Amino acid sequence: MSVDGGFSGSEDIIVFRGSFDLNSVRDELEDQDGEEESYRGYEVWEGLPGGRAVALLKGYIIMASSVRSVEGSLKDLYNESGSLELASRDNSMKRLLGKLPSGPVTFVSTAGECGLRGCEGYGFVLTEYDDVNEEGKLEVALLFRNEDLAEDAAYYYDEAAEFLEYVAHLELDDTEADGQFVVGRAYTDVW
Repeated sequence: MSVDGGFSGSEDIIVFRGSFDLNSVRDELEDQDGEEESYRGYEVWEGLPGGRAVALLKGYIIMASSVRSVEGSLKDLYNESGSLELASRDNSMKRLLGKLPSGPVTFVSTAGECGLRGCEGYGFVLTEYDDVNEEGKLEVALLFRNEDLAEDAAYYYDEAAEFLEYVAHLELDDTEADGQFVVGRAYTDVW
């Protein structure tokens, strides 16, 4: 499980969702000289290249650019319910994950790194990959404090497009407001 994201910002969190052979994941983390620790009962691996850290949960792997970011995510889960599945409806990470379709790689950031007025987090999921053109198709969701802010962000499409280009090298194709979310499709050649 080696991921080189190309994402900027110090609070980036990547969430992998699905069924995992955790023993193989642990072997890979050990090969990267990671050290297994525990935080509030969660399995956390730290000391990975680039200062990254990883938490292993049932059905999820959370990778962040720092141990602090992983522990912050786990603290939020611990305080609410102990798992992403049981987190409250208002949990930003849960809301973003619920808005995005399933895919092999899901990226979510809810740490205030959004950079758009009223944005509480954003995420995207790789839904298709074209080997020939080396291009990935992604579904994108940005979560806003209220519906008016989401409608403004969808209307001023260029601001969201510039933000996603800057933080994740995504080319935003289109957007639309959907309640408190702005959703759309994007493309990238950084996979």
